[in-house]
Amino acid sequence: MRSNALFFFIFICFTSSYAFNEAEFMPNPDSVSILLTTRVDARLKGEEQNVKYILNFSQGQPLFYFELSQIGKKIFVTLVNTRLGGFMLEEREKTVNKGPLKKVAFIEELKDKNQDVAGLNPEFYYVTTMIMDCDPLINDPSKVIIEEKNETITISLPWPSNLQKRKELYSTPDKKGNRKLIAVISGIGAAGLAGGGILLWNLLSGNDDETPLKPVLPEHP
Repeated sequence: MRSNALFFFIFICFTSSYAFNEAEFMPNPDSVSILLTTRVDARLKGEEQNVKYILNFSQGQPLFYFELSQIGKKIFVTLVNTRLGGFMLEEREKTVNKGPLKKVAFIEELKDKNQDVAGLNPEFYYVTTMIMDCDPLINDPSKVIIEEKNETITISLPWPSNLQKRKELYSTPDKKGNRKLIAVISGIGAAGLAGGGILLWNLLSGNDDETPLKPVLPEHP
């Protein structure tokens, strides 16, 4: 009985210590952006029509990048060091049905930066992914307009009234050359670049399969 009691005591001490240590590596709440609300602004009259999706944050707007995937006709917007808060806790999926944008969903995850590196302590950070279901899907990421201002990110999709112009923007690209398209938004400091308004484009070619892309994530705070 004494040996069992000793084992139980050691087990409790070990698990308590592990939980405490894990908490030490959790993200600093003050460094995490909070996505509070989103809304759609559809201007579908006149020649220059567009659909804007607007994200409002507290504690600063996050670093982010987006990816176009012809598989499933989706735009994936990855918000680094970001959690859901406010109304977003209850509104993780929204039906839009404006122009090419049909539906939007949000997934919040806690990830370990050092997960694949043996021997290193965990370094946790939050990632929130916005999945924009589109039909049709725009074929050129440079035509997706990004605006950042006052803790707000606006993603604008053009939707020309001229059917020929619309077809040029939304026709399916060749499978051989444009499986997926990545756009990395600056402010990250990648390749020594800093400041807003710089976009780094990487056109990826390869087999038309569902192998997920693994872009290098920016260093998070």
